[in-house]
Parts: sequence; structure tokens; C-alpha cells
Amino acid sequence: MNELQLGVPLLLVLFLFALQARFRTAAAERKVGLAYALVLVSVLSIAVCASGCSGGGGAIHNPGTPKGTSTITTTGTSSGVSRKQNLTLTVN
Repeated sequence: MNELQLGVPLLLVLFLFALQARFRTAAAERKVGLAYALVLVSVLSIAVCASGCSGGGGAIHNPGTPKGTSTITTTGTSSGVSRKQNLTLTVN
């Protein structure tokens, strides 16, 4: 997620908190606080979804296992006897 996608919703939330402080009354403080908490969660959820659901925007490309040949050594132990076996892995 880039700075703009996170910055704009956060600025909006800060603006709403400043606006809420201007119109705060003792009787409505709990209702307004709950409303702003819901707005905060909603705005941040939309920002996260917009950045992650945008069809490849910033996704990490994983090309898979590179082509080539590797040697893998396996070791098995039973009753105090240990055996090693080399295996060859080829990726086309």
C-alpha cells in the first residue's frame, strides 16, 4: 500500500475527529464517539481493501522454483546405524 492510499483516509479520519470535538456535548458524547469509531474502522477497511484488491497493485511476483539440478542428501538412522543417500532433483 502506498502512502497516498493510506494518507487520504487517515486525513479524513483526523478531520472527522476535529469536527467531532467542535460539536461535542455531554449527552451525545457516547453516541458520537461510537459513530466516529465506526467511521474510522470503515475508512481503514476500505483503504486496506482498495490497496489489496486492486488486481496486482503491489503484489509480489513468485516465479516458482528456478530451473536447474540440485543434489539433496538424506540421512536415515535406525538401531544406531546411519545411512546417507544422495538424491538428484532436476527442475525443468
